[in-house]
Formats: sequence, structure tokens, C-alpha cells
Amino acid sequence: MSSYLLITIFIRVSVILLSRQKNSSLYAGDNNQEYIMLLLKTLDEFKQFCQQNLLHELQVFEARRQQVRVSVFVSISVFLILVYFLIQFYKYNLNDILSGLFLFNSLPEKIVILLLFTWMYIVAFFMILLAFTLFYNAAFETFVSSFDTKIIEKIFDFINTNRSFNISITPSEEDKEYTLSTLCNSQIFNVLFKPSYIKHDNLISGQINDIDIMFVTIDASIGVNHYWTYIFDINYLIKEAKSKVSETFTEAQFIVLIPMLFMLLCFRLIKGIPFVFNRVIRGQNIDYQRFQVEILRNEAYNTHVFKGLFFTAKFNKFAKAVTIIKPKFFKANIHSFLDEKKQLVKLEDPEFTKYFTVYSEDQVEARYVLSTNLMAKLVEFRKKARRNIYVSFVDDIIYIAIEYPEGIFEPNLFRSMLSFAPLREYFETIQLMFKIVEDLNLNRRIWKS
Repeated sequence: MSSYLLITIFIRVSVILLSRQKNSSLYAGDNNQEYIMLLLKTLDEFKQFCQQNLLHELQVFEARRQQVRVSVFVSISVFLILVYFLIQFYKYNLNDILSGLFLFNSLPEKIVILLLFTWMYIVAFFMILLAFTLFYNAAFETFVSSFDTKIIEKIFDFINTNRSFNISITPSEEDKEYTLSTLCNSQIFNVLFKPSYIKHDNLISGQINDIDIMFVTIDASIGVNHYWTYIFDINYLIKEAKSKVSETFTEAQFIVLIPMLFMLLCFRLIKGIPFVFNRVIRGQNIDYQRFQVEILRNEAYNTHVFKGLFFTAKFNKFAKAVTIIKPKFFKANIHSFLDEKKQLVKLEDPEFTKYFTVYSEDQVEARYVLSTNLMAKLVEFRKKARRNIYVSFVDDIIYIAIEYPEGIFEPNLFRSMLSFAPLREYFETIQLMFKIVEDLNLNRRIWKS
């Protein structure tokens, strides 16, 4: 009787241990294949890891952040003082200019003189703004220098338990083009125009059995290049004016040139001031390369589309139809209106439909894709993180995009580096993606050979 009891206890303990091991691992492949497991760490383990391995480095970055923040506040004060004195000088000299205009007979000449005078002060203001932008950008780079290698790589090593993934802190141009192409193939943001410009870093890729996985932080936008505007470019006009000096440069041409230069410089300021100070107020870095292209050279205009974490998992089987899950921004059927192949899918889960809208080429398959477990995971994460989530199934790939407008675990001048909240959010986001892959890999109904 005692031996029977011992055998029963042994069997029950074995079942419990096996079930726990299954719940903390990611399986891939068919039932008759040998599993390769990616052991998922717990939040308590991650918290202990951060205290032991990241706390000292984060304290160094926090001290650096406070020093840079003081420098930025001083530079803002200097900027405002210089602008104040510039305005005062303009007001003081404007009276002399206005009193001297009676020396000119024609109205166009008076307007050109006044615009030329104002243009000189606007140029001075623009130079002050440019100097502040360069200083702020250099100070921010000092603050975030080596952040990815000292923090992100350590977190990656902690998550990469099976050493089955690789990380690229600064991806190549080929990686950039591949990520942009992958984002377009997801069809998540292909409404009127496809994303055409992307900035990304921390590219992590690897494979578990036959499942190729990639996730990367991206900042995508739709860019419109307009190189034809060189004829309205300040540098081009000044160069043309200099070439005309030795030739016949009429007074009429000069009268036309000055107002054009004035309007173009004002246009630069209208675009440049919000571009710079929106990022300064939010404590973010200024993308100087984009500042040069959009503001200084006026070669392109970019409309922001998405910023956050982008994830893909490529299975060895194909989905039967394209299915797209989007945040419930509007009740109108906008996506199906623009793409007649996709229809609005009405689901019976009221909590899921409260946060998400689903479009698919096949109503039946969309319901197979959206298993109870998958919908529960998406709703739970949406409620906890309060982030917009986009998901699509296209051929043999699932695409997941989680929006982080302020950046995911991105250094910020006005946020403490010692807070555990962004670390936890980054960790839980990656865990969510692995669990979704596990759920989909076990759901055979959504795949076809």
C-alpha cells in the first residue's frame, strides 16, 4: 500500500514539473520533432539581474544625465538672452531705417531695403538657432554615448539563454533596407502610402528550429523627396546672385531676389523652430541628419508613421489569407474601404473589440487566427502597458508592432535612469512576443502546407 502511494506521488510530482517546464519554454516544430526550448526568464529574475548587473552602469548614466541637463538649461538661457538682445537691436535700428526711407523715391526700393534689413536679423537668429541645435545634439550624444553597448547588450545576454540569437547595435544599410521592406510587406501601415524612410537600431535576430525571429526598434515615416526645390533654395539663389555680379545684374532682378530670400528664410524658421524645440521640450535627441535634409537643404518632407518595437516570426507553413489587427482608432471601416479584398471581421469578444479592429481576406480564417489565448494576451498587454498594438498575418510570417512614441527604454534628459519601469516594460514586451509565437506554433488550424 505504501509503495503504491509513493508511486502515485512520484507520478503527480513529475506531471507538475513537466507542466511548469512547458509553461516557461517556447516550443517549435511538429510533435514528432525534437524540441529546442527557449527558457523564458521570470520578472523576479530580471529584477535581480538588473540590481546585480545594471545598477552601477545606470547610476553612471544618471549622473551624466544630470550634468547634461544643467548644461542644456544654461544653453537655453544663453539662447533666450541672445534672442532678446537681437530683438532689442532690431527695434533700435528699425527707427533709423524707417527714417531713412524717404531718400528712396520708388515703393519697391523702400520695401526691398526694409526686407533686406529684416533679413539680416533673421539670418542672425537662424545662426543662433543652428548653434544651439549643434550644442544640444553634442551634449545629448555625450549623455547616451555607449548606452546600447553597456545596457542593451547586457539585457540581450540575459534574455538570450540558448545563445540562439544575435544582436546588431548599429545595423547596416542592407539591414535598414530589409527592415523597411519587411515593414511594408506587413501591410500594417500601407493605407494611402507605404513607409519610405526608417531609422532603426538594436536589431535582434535568430532562429528556434524552423522559426526565424527578428525584433528591432524603429522610427518609420513617409518621406516625400522634392529635389526640384533647389530653384527656391537659399544657397542656390545666393550662388546664382554671385555669378550675376560680373554680368548684367539689373535692379529689377535684385528687387525680386530679396523678397524670395526673405520668404525662404522665414519658411526655414517656421519648419525649424518646432522641429528643434519639440524634441528639446520632450528631452529627446535631435536627429541632425534629418534636420539638415528637411530644414537646411529643404530636400524632403517626412510624415511620422510609427515609432516602437517591430517583431517578425517566420513559420514553415503558410497562412491562407491576410489578416490585420489594428487599434480601434475609428469605428469607420477605413481599411476595407481602401482595400476591397479585406473585410471588417466582427468578433463576439466584447473586451477584445473594445481595443482592436480586425480586417481579413477570409472571415473564417480570421477567427481561427484569433484564438482565445491570443486575444487574451493582446488584451492583457494592452490594458497593462496602454500601448497601441498592430498585428498582421501575411503568408508564412506574423508581424507585430508595438507603439512607443517616446521610445522604448530610450534615454531621456527629463526622466531618471534609475527607474525600473522602462526596463520592466521592455522585458515584458519581448516576453509577450515569444508567448504569441508559442501560441501560434501550437495552433495548427491557421496554417496550410
